[in-house]
Amino acid sequence: MAAKIVRVWINNTIHDTSTELDPMEGGVEIGPYDVPLTVGATYNVRITTERGNVFDSSSGDLEYDGINWVVETKLINVVISSGGVVFKVYLYRWEDPGGGSQWVQKDYAQVWKIGGSAFKPFEVSQWGNGEYRVEVKRGSNVIHDEDGLMMEWPDGPSTLWVYA
Repeated sequence: MAAKIVRVWINNTIHDTSTELDPMEGGVEIGPYDVPLTVGATYNVRITTERGNVFDSSSGDLEYDGINWVVETKLINVVISSGGVVFKVYLYRWEDPGGGSQWVQKDYAQVWKIGGSAFKPFEVSQWGNGEYRVEVKRGSNVIHDEDGLMMEWPDGPSTLWVYA
């Protein structure tokens, strides 16, 4: 079901628009908008749909450092819809620690799911851009293993999604 974006807010300045957004497609570019850039300033970006729903930027406020945009957080969000109650979720990053490239575990979470779906966000800002992998286990069985998750902000999204 497509949504129609009718308003973009940038630091409480309203920009009217009429943009269709299909959730089954990738991202959509909206704009451009004339915004005076100030080094070190933050910019809160929100959109409003024709139904009145308001969505904030998933990466938090944007900051302009004079050359590039900086995001508050870089995230990998894991959504688990598989059957089961308790899941172990492992986050790895491809690294070269001392000579041999390999997957290095960066984080771990135990997630409980009671009906519906479970959601676990991993903040990866401290490790930065690179290739990530998410492994989901139910007991000792791997039910989802996804690599090739490329965090490439600002040349890509600051939030990546994994569906298990």
